[in-house]
Amino acid sequence: MKLIQGTFECLSLESASVDKVLAVNVIYFCSPDGTALAEARRVLRPGGAMSIYATDCSSMRWLQFIGPETQQTFDRKGLGDFLQRSAFGSDHIDIQTVRLPFGFRGLLARLRKR
Repeated sequence: MKLIQGTFECLSLESASVDKVLAVNVIYFCSPDGTALAEARRVLRPGGAMSIYATDCSSMRWLQFIGPETQQTFDRKGLGDFLQRSAFGSDHIDIQTVRLPFGFRGLLARLRKR
């Protein structure tokens, strides 16, 4: 594993050079235009996978980090719609709802680049 610091919209990686991308609790901060997802797809090899975890918006109402810098929150349909409009729209997309402790509900999206 190699960790690289950078921005979502401009990854310092070669195209098709990564097998997997993991994004946990960061999709809320991505711009609605999908630039970050296009960049993640660019660096994935064909057959590569991206996993995205987001806490369902119904569970986020009580969290204090929701503010003006949070671009968006998601329920299952909203996340699906966002991903379908993204660069991954023609790829395989699977979203599952996961139950977490303390009554939290999460969304786990798995994307596979064709």
